[in-house]
Amino acid sequence: MEQTKSFNLIEQAVTSYGLDFRSLEIEPVSLTTYGKHGDVHYKILIDGHPYSIRLLPEQRYTGSALSHSTLDTLELQLRYTDYLRTQGIPFMERVKPMHEALFTTIIDSDGQNWTCCLFRWMDGHHVTGNTRHTAARMGTLARRLHDVSLHQQEIRFPFIDHTVAYQRWLDDLQRLSISRMPESVRNSFQEYLNLTQYHLDTAQHHQSPSIQPVISTDLNSLNVLWDSESYGIPINKSSESLITNTSVQPTVYRIWLG
Repeated sequence: MEQTKSFNLIEQAVTSYGLDFRSLEIEPVSLTTYGKHGDVHYKILIDGHPYSIRLLPEQRYTGSALSHSTLDTLELQLRYTDYLRTQGIPFMERVKPMHEALFTTIIDSDGQNWTCCLFRWMDGHHVTGNTRHTAARMGTLARRLHDVSLHQQEIRFPFIDHTVAYQRWLDDLQRLSISRMPESVRNSFQEYLNLTQYHLDTAQHHQSPSIQPVISTDLNSLNVLWDSESYGIPINKSSESLITNTSVQPTVYRIWLG
């Protein structure tokens, strides 16, 4: 029943883009199984071509310490991904709806509003066990993101102090009962909590309007894909991929709407 509901919702979302399609398939595993935002996110096949579709509910992160996204912020994020691609940084290509809008909005059978974002799928390989080599490449990518963003004056994201949410998460950890932990684990855990609190206090103390904020806190291994040449692992490269076999950098594919 739940799978049928998801299919109907995704079919409605694809139709809202004005695409003329004959077949629609949905991969059985959600891409956001453990997400707290309440989004519906799947890999789909439209007439055999792979896409990534993400549907955002009207209320996201219910009961979470994370900030809530707005449609204005979403517009900035989508424009920013377009800008990254013009600067040569690989990112999923956004599918443009009718009337050149950035996204579409639908209402499901229960009367709930959903914001729909559609991208062309990118094949790649996840690297979660990093080496100095891959970590250095990630750092180079982060540097490029910041460099191209410093010259972009039209897209201004709202500044969010993530230390507020981090402090809440740390407080949750501090409330855990550690009396049942082995002494060695208990001591290491307490050292970790103390070190984390120290870094939070340092970050909050040194905040200044002159500091350049980071572009995204989600630039991590789970949100980056590698091609076969840049990592040395054969993968199935599709015609939708935005990188070539001579790519020397990892590929950003999901640093938005975290």
